[in-house]
Order: sequence, then C-alpha cells, then structure tokens
Amino acid sequence: MNKQISNFNDYAKFYDLAYKNKNYSKEISFVKKKLKINKSSTLLDLGCGTFRHSIHIVQKVKKIIGIDQSKKMLKISRDRINKKKINKKKIVLKKASIIDFKYNEKFDSAYSLFDVISYITKDKDLKKFFFNLYKHLKPGSLLYLDYWYKPAIFHLKIKNIKSIYENNSFKIIREKKQKLNKSKKFVDVSMIFNIYNKINQKRYNFIEKHPMRFFSTIEIEKFSKKYFYLSQHLSNYSNSKPSKNKWQASTILVRK
Repeated sequence: MNKQISNFNDYAKFYDLAYKNKNYSKEISFVKKKLKINKSSTLLDLGCGTFRHSIHIVQKVKKIIGIDQSKKMLKISRDRINKKKINKKKIVLKKASIIDFKYNEKFDSAYSLFDVISYITKDKDLKKFFFNLYKHLKPGSLLYLDYWYKPAIFHLKIKNIKSIYENNSFKIIREKKQKLNKSKKFVDVSMIFNIYNKINQKRYNFIEKHPMRFFSTIEIEKFSKKYFYLSQHLSNYSNSKPSKNKWQASTILVRK
C-alpha cells in the first residue's frame, strides 16, 4: 500500500521507535535550567509530539499545556501520561496549530523543541506565531526555541539519509530525501517509510512530505523583536554559541 501524508498521523506510530536513542531527559533538563522552571511554573509545550520531553518534568511543575496538530501524536501522549499515572490536573493536551492556538490563560514559560518552528515556512505565519505567544505569556516570561541553523545548512550541505529502525514488532527503513528549495529559505524533505510488520508478516509504505525552514540568529531576532528581547543564542542544548558545524541552534527570548 502506498500513501502520502503530511500531518504526522501515520508517522506517529513509529515516531518513538525512530528516536528511541534521543536523550529527551537530558535535553529538557537543560531547558528547565535555562528557563528557570520551578514547582510553581506553568508551561507551554509548543509542538509537544508524543510528550517525550515534557514527561520528564511534569511532576516538577504546576501545569503544562501541550499543543500539537497531530491527533495520533496526542493519543500516544495521553497513553504515555496514563501509563505514568501522573496527576492529570497538571496536563492539558490541545489539538491546535502553534501559530494561532487559543487558551484562556497566560503562562510563565514556553518551549518549542525538536525544530518545530522550522515547520513554519511563511513570514506572515512566523509573525503570527510570535504575536500569539506574546498574548499567552506573562511579561518577563522566557521562551526557548530550537531550529535548523542557516549557516550550518550551507556549510554541511544537504544530504539524503537512509536509516533502519527495529523492535520486536516492526522493521522500518526510512529514506530521508532532502533538497534545497529555490527560494533558499527552506529544505524540501521527503521521508519514505518502508514498514515490515513482523507479527503478520505484511509490508507497506507511506511518504511524508514537508518543507523545513532554516534561520540565522539575525532572522530569529527580526521576527521576534516586536514582542521579545533577545536573551541568548546557543548551540543546541549547550552553552556554546551556534556553529556552522552543527545542524541545530537554539534561542532564548524574553517576553516584553
């Protein structure tokens, strides 16, 4: 069976397997320190996915609101939360866009991890994103963003990547094909998934296509400066400055 998607709903089932070696706990611990998160903090997790980051700190804060567009990702998040037997009053999961979600509350901090804002490719939507966050954060609140770093994109070059992931139930071959868009603002990404189900011995595949925008630190400041002050530019989950030798960068902003 061949299927083309763009909303992570098919990918959701295999997402955690593909990133099983990612150190979510270490990454969110770094973010927690940078955002000065404590037991009284209320947080926004923008593009929460399967809640793999926030699950590690939810017991140490007052409340987390997870925003994501994928219904199936949020289903996995709920299952994970139920399995951990976490106080559900601490967590709200909302199916919405991070660009224009609405919630009748202002928060102490927000983070958007794993390059989620790189999925926002249009200038007008980036402006909406920062304005909407401005409305949902308290004055002086801190915002942590991960994104694809422009100097690294051009220095390291765009490459196709083939990966294999496997557990007791599935074997997955993922071919990630990437091409720099002519606008030179984003990379066109196609991910071809070939799935082998070990239980019923059936095979199928699907394709996920989406553009990934990259940013320089100057561009991040340009889009955010109306509503946020710059606090710090970082190399992803470290105190080093962004480097052309590392694909990801992070920025910490302060809400005006």
